[in-house]
Amino acid sequence: NHNIVSQILDEIENFDEVAEHRKDAYRNILKAYNYNNAMPDSALLFADKALNYFKITNEAKVIINLLNLKGQLNSRLNNYLLAEESYFEALQFVKEFGLDERGVLNELTKLYMRVGAVEIALGRYNQILELEIDPDRECATLLNISNAHKRNHDLEKAKQVLLPCKDNFNVTEEVQIAIYRSLSDLERIWGNYDQQISLINKAIEIE
Repeated sequence: NHNIVSQILDEIENFDEVAEHRKDAYRNILKAYNYNNAMPDSALLFADKALNYFKITNEAKVIINLLNLKGQLNSRLNNYLLAEESYFEALQFVKEFGLDERGVLNELTKLYMRVGAVEIALGRYNQILELEIDPDRECATLLNISNAHKRNHDLEKAKQVLLPCKDNFNVTEEVQIAIYRSLSDLERIWGNYDQQISLINKAIEIE
């Protein structure tokens, strides 16, 4: 909440038991997220300042979050190579500390989709899929793979990828609705309007 950031920054000042360098690092994190939407250049500056501290203290999860933020900001600023570099660096920390790499891989794959590197994105999505054991996240990843095939104009593959998730009630309602809507869109492209309406009605029933 932008309105209370200044208040929180003031409260941090009063943490006498916390080292000044650490307080400054967290102040920079707050400022980075505060400027995230309106001033991405400034957000990058504050994220870098915070990173300098946390790399010294070797706090992997905070470093990975900040590198993800840098990747997102650079992507929005069309600095795609810098964004990719941030995600690669985040993956190095993930592997070094034995953490879950799916979050970083997902952000990296979004970047490849944004720049139109669909084949690379598909490879990354399949890498994520191999790591998924939760049916909900598995179907969400398959939805991303389907959308990548659709963008590649391979509509039959886009449909086949989603069929294991159709009528799968082990996933959340949100994912079910997204699956039906995506399949419905494919039927619309093919001109199969009865099937399109049927799938949309299923989505409406869940809503």
